Amino acid sequence: MKTDLIEKLKAIPIDILAIDLGLDTDKYLRGECPRGHFSESGKCFRLDLNRNRYHCFNCGIDGDTIDLHRLVIGCSFAESQTILSQKYLGMKIEPMRTSRTQKSIKKFNSSIPERLNIQIKQAKEYLVSIDFYFEKMNDFLIHKKKLLKMMLLLRNCQSLIITRG
Repeated sequence: MKTDLIEKLKAIPIDILAIDLGLDTDKYLRGECPRGHFSESGKCFRLDLNRNRYHCFNCGIDGDTIDLHRLVIGCSFAESQTILSQKYLGMKIEPMRTSRTQKSIKKFNSSIPERLNIQIKQAKEYLVSIDFYFEKMNDFLIHKKKLLKMMLLLRNCQSLIITRG
Protein backbone atom coordinates (compact mmCIF):
# COMPACT_ATOMS: atom_id res chain seq x y z
CA MET A 1 0.00 0.00 0.00
CA LYS A 2 2.84 2.41 0.83
CA THR A 3 4.55 1.66 -2.46
CA ASP A 4 1.28 2.29 -4.34
CA LEU A 5 0.95 5.68 -2.67
CA ILE A 6 4.57 6.55 -3.40
CA GLU A 7 4.16 5.54 -7.05
CA LYS A 8 1.03 7.73 -7.31
CA LEU A 9 2.93 10.66 -5.80
CA LYS A 10 5.82 10.14 -8.20
CA ALA A 11 3.31 10.19 -11.08
CA ILE A 12 2.24 13.78 -10.27
CA PRO A 13 3.31 15.82 -13.32
CA ILE A 14 6.57 17.48 -12.35
CA ASP A 15 5.85 20.62 -14.40
CA ILE A 16 2.58 21.17 -12.52
CA LEU A 17 4.33 20.66 -9.19
CA ALA A 18 7.09 23.10 -10.21
CA ILE A 19 4.49 25.76 -11.05
CA ASP A 20 2.70 25.19 -7.73
CA LEU A 21 6.03 25.47 -5.90
CA GLY A 22 6.75 28.78 -7.64
CA LEU A 23 9.75 27.61 -9.69
CA ASP A 24 10.42 29.91 -12.61
CA THR A 25 11.26 28.04 -15.82
CA ASP A 26 11.41 29.05 -19.47
CA LYS A 27 9.49 27.42 -22.34
CA TYR A 28 12.12 24.65 -22.42
CA LEU A 29 11.50 23.96 -18.70
CA ARG A 30 14.94 25.27 -17.70
CA GLY A 31 15.69 27.65 -14.88
CA GLU A 32 17.63 28.36 -11.70
CA CYS A 33 18.36 25.44 -9.40
CA PRO A 34 16.22 25.51 -6.22
CA ARG A 35 19.42 25.02 -4.20
CA GLY A 36 20.25 28.64 -5.04
CA HIS A 37 23.83 28.22 -6.25
CA PHE A 38 25.45 30.41 -8.89
CA SER A 39 25.04 29.56 -12.55
CA GLU A 40 26.37 31.74 -15.38
CA SER A 41 23.54 30.89 -17.73
CA GLY A 42 20.83 30.79 -15.07
CA LYS A 43 19.47 27.74 -16.86
CA CYS A 44 21.30 24.85 -15.19
CA PHE A 45 18.12 23.24 -13.80
CA ARG A 46 15.82 21.26 -16.09
CA LEU A 47 12.53 19.41 -15.79
CA ASP A 48 12.30 16.20 -17.82
CA LEU A 49 8.64 15.50 -18.64
CA ASN A 50 9.39 12.15 -20.29
CA ARG A 51 10.90 10.70 -17.13
CA ASN A 52 8.93 12.99 -14.75
CA ARG A 53 12.19 13.97 -13.04
CA TYR A 54 14.40 17.02 -12.57
CA HIS A 55 18.15 17.48 -12.89
CA CYS A 56 20.67 20.27 -12.26
CA PHE A 57 23.62 20.21 -14.61
CA ASN A 58 25.64 22.40 -12.27
CA CYS A 59 25.39 20.66 -8.87
CA GLY A 60 24.20 17.28 -10.17
CA ILE A 61 21.08 17.01 -8.00
CA ASP A 62 18.44 14.77 -9.54
CA GLY A 63 15.10 13.42 -8.40
CA ASP A 64 11.39 12.83 -8.79
CA THR A 65 8.34 14.84 -7.70
CA ILE A 66 8.68 13.91 -4.03
CA ASP A 67 12.36 14.87 -4.04
CA LEU A 68 11.57 18.21 -5.74
CA HIS A 69 8.88 18.99 -3.18
CA ARG A 70 11.24 18.14 -0.32
CA LEU A 71 14.01 20.26 -1.85
CA VAL A 72 11.90 23.37 -2.34
CA ILE A 73 9.77 23.16 0.82
CA GLY A 74 12.53 21.79 3.05
CA CYS A 75 10.52 19.07 4.74
CA SER A 76 10.97 15.39 5.50
CA PHE A 77 9.85 12.54 3.27
CA ALA A 78 6.89 11.81 5.54
CA GLU A 79 5.79 15.46 5.61
CA SER A 80 6.12 15.70 1.84
CA GLN A 81 4.14 12.49 1.40
CA THR A 82 1.35 13.85 3.61
CA ILE A 83 1.21 17.27 1.89
CA LEU A 84 1.35 15.92 -1.66
CA SER A 85 -1.23 13.18 -1.10
CA GLN A 86 -3.61 15.71 0.44
CA LYS A 87 -3.14 18.33 -2.28
CA TYR A 88 -2.91 16.22 -5.44
CA LEU A 89 -4.62 12.95 -4.58
CA GLY A 90 -7.30 14.23 -2.20
CA MET A 91 -6.22 11.67 0.38
CA LYS A 92 -5.64 12.45 4.01
CA ILE A 93 -3.00 10.16 5.42
CA GLU A 94 -1.51 9.97 8.87
CA PRO A 95 2.07 11.17 9.03
CA MET A 96 4.55 8.32 9.31
CA ARG A 97 6.25 7.93 12.67
CA THR A 98 9.68 9.40 13.17
CA SER A 99 12.43 7.20 11.81
CA ARG A 100 15.66 6.34 13.59
CA THR A 101 17.51 8.62 11.21
CA GLN A 102 15.33 11.60 12.14
CA LYS A 103 15.81 10.80 15.82
CA SER A 104 19.58 10.64 15.38
CA ILE A 105 19.52 13.96 13.48
CA LYS A 106 17.60 15.57 16.34
CA LYS A 107 20.11 14.15 18.82
CA PHE A 108 22.98 15.41 16.66
CA ASN A 109 21.36 18.87 16.38
CA SER A 110 20.88 19.09 20.14
CA SER A 111 24.61 18.49 20.69
CA ILE A 112 25.74 21.11 18.15
CA PRO A 113 25.59 24.14 20.49
CA GLU A 114 27.79 22.34 23.03
CA ARG A 115 30.33 21.28 20.37
CA LEU A 116 30.23 24.75 18.80
CA ASN A 117 30.89 26.38 22.19
CA ILE A 118 33.91 24.10 22.65
CA GLN A 119 35.26 25.10 19.22
CA ILE A 120 34.67 28.80 19.93
CA LYS A 121 36.43 28.46 23.29
CA GLN A 122 39.41 26.79 21.58
CA ALA A 123 39.52 29.56 18.97
CA LYS A 124 39.43 32.24 21.68
CA GLU A 125 42.18 30.48 23.63
CA TYR A 126 44.31 30.31 20.49
CA LEU A 127 43.75 33.99 19.74
CA VAL A 128 44.74 34.90 23.30
CA SER A 129 47.80 32.60 23.12
CA ILE A 130 49.11 34.45 20.05
CA ASP A 131 48.23 37.84 21.57
CA PHE A 132 45.71 38.67 18.88
CA TYR A 133 46.07 42.43 19.26
CA PHE A 134 49.32 42.54 17.29
CA GLU A 135 51.32 45.68 16.86
CA LYS A 136 53.44 44.28 14.06
CA MET A 137 52.05 42.97 10.82
CA ASN A 138 54.86 40.38 10.57
CA ASP A 139 53.55 38.62 13.65
CA PHE A 140 50.14 38.44 12.03
CA LEU A 141 51.54 36.90 8.84
CA ILE A 142 53.35 34.20 10.85
CA HIS A 143 50.12 33.14 12.58
CA LYS A 144 47.81 33.79 9.65
CA LYS A 145 47.72 30.14 8.52
CA LYS A 146 46.72 28.85 11.98
CA LEU A 147 44.16 31.62 12.36
CA LEU A 148 42.60 30.89 8.97
CA LYS A 149 42.41 27.16 9.79
CA MET A 150 40.62 27.96 13.04
CA MET A 151 38.21 30.35 11.30
CA LEU A 152 37.48 27.71 8.66
CA LEU A 153 36.85 25.16 11.39
CA LEU A 154 34.38 27.54 13.06
CA ARG A 155 32.60 28.20 9.78
CA ASN A 156 32.35 24.46 9.10
CA CYS A 157 30.89 23.89 12.56
CA GLN A 158 28.24 26.52 11.89
CA SER A 159 27.37 24.95 8.52
CA LEU A 160 26.78 21.60 10.25
CA ILE A 161 23.72 22.96 11.96
CA ILE A 162 20.72 21.24 10.44
CA THR A 163 17.83 23.58 10.92
CA ARG A 164 15.11 21.06 10.26
CA GLY A 165 15.26 17.49 11.46
